[in-house]
Amino acid sequence: MTTTATGLAACLATGLANLGHAQQCPSPPFQPIPDGDAYVQTYADSVPASESIHLTPPNQIPFDRLRVMDPDNAGPIEFMGWSVDPKTGQLEEVPVTIEHPVLVVTLVAINYQGICIDGNFIWPRLRPLERYTCRCDANGGNIWFTIDGNMREYLSEDIGLDLACLNPGIDPEFAELPCNDAIGWAVPSVGMPFGFGPLEPNPWVNPGAGAWWQQQVVVAVADRNAFVRPSYNPTVGPGTKDMPTDGGLPIWDDTLDPPSYRLAVEGEPTYAAQQAILEDFVGYIYVDFPEPPDCQTGVGGCNGSLPYLGADGFEEWLGQWQANSWGTEAGPDPSPFSLFPFTGVGLTGDWQNWGVSDAPTSLSLPALSEFILKGEQDVWILGNWPVAQYLADVEEDQVPWCDSCTGDLNLDGRVDEIDLDILLSLWGTPNTCANLDKTDAYIGGGSLLRVLAKWGDCPEWPLPELRPSGCE
Repeated sequence: MTTTATGLAACLATGLANLGHAQQCPSPPFQPIPDGDAYVQTYADSVPASESIHLTPPNQIPFDRLRVMDPDNAGPIEFMGWSVDPKTGQLEEVPVTIEHPVLVVTLVAINYQGICIDGNFIWPRLRPLERYTCRCDANGGNIWFTIDGNMREYLSEDIGLDLACLNPGIDPEFAELPCNDAIGWAVPSVGMPFGFGPLEPNPWVNPGAGAWWQQQVVVAVADRNAFVRPSYNPTVGPGTKDMPTDGGLPIWDDTLDPPSYRLAVEGEPTYAAQQAILEDFVGYIYVDFPEPPDCQTGVGGCNGSLPYLGADGFEEWLGQWQANSWGTEAGPDPSPFSLFPFTGVGLTGDWQNWGVSDAPTSLSLPALSEFILKGEQDVWILGNWPVAQYLADVEEDQVPWCDSCTGDLNLDGRVDEIDLDILLSLWGTPNTCANLDKTDAYIGGGSLLRVLAKWGDCPEWPLPELRPSGCE
């Protein structure tokens, strides 16, 4: 079920007081998958079905989403950022120059609950333009990003979702609908671990990745050379947009068991570029998950986790990520294990649909190009927002997401008494927009304190020269 892209008026015309908005707007296309063999078996079934995608002409879906990070503003840009002094532990201002800047977005749990996380590290505590560096002994493992705007474009143009349906300020009385539904819509558009647990307010659902109600959008800027795509051609550096592929098609290898996409090998057109972009790869990953978490023991001081380095390290890292994600054996058919839950061409696949169809439709084709931030590469955080706030189309009296902020529940660019009233009206509910605290699924005193702490005008966009095109 989809809606026609008729804008906010279509939703309003139905009469929100009688839940017409909910009737006009579709439910999220997929729900998180319960634990068990069905989780991995669905992916196994998707592998042969996805083979047909590599026959798609390059100028059609999904290849119009197989993008390198070529931003509108090629830079360089300069600004004053914030970085923690390793000797004093204090924040200090530092001059920053980014030669090839790109705006990127990720969906992460509020504190990115990894085994190697610093207990004091929480995303909302990062101020605008503060440095985040992926290190196992500091801030956890490698982070997945996609290009800013890709997610909204995919949901609007490919899925046909009226993004007004995700506007949490349409009617505060029913704000729970778009706020919580946005998490479900994010599952097929960005493949993230929170999609693999039951959609319920349980603080112990998939704690290694963070429960669904802990998720938020983090927007950042970094040099596009700091990223690698886990694909047959993971080259994302400057000047690689026109690099040849295997005749313009992803490399599908029937000799693999089961057949799947693969990286380039020596002698193929993209091999040299692939190796070059991977030569500085650093990959942190978690080999085991002891309880309680302890980063002070084991190999490398991190419970058996070692960084994987360079091109060979990337393949080792990818293999370990696969094993951690899918295990090593399952029932009568072990094929889904040790496979990567992506198509292999840098696109999140709708593998839940492939699992029941040998002829995927346009709605079941992959969604977004995704990229890994290489370990020990800098990314500068611009801010964090509720998922619905980032995705939603806004009314004329509302501001776009980049002029809003966490706690601005009616999207007017301020945190004030209106937002306080909305939060109190949602008290005790599992609302992801009003849950600023995220220590519990339900709105409570922690969120109230955070609203009061954010009182006043939302901060201005910190990098005017890289203002998102969707915020004009």
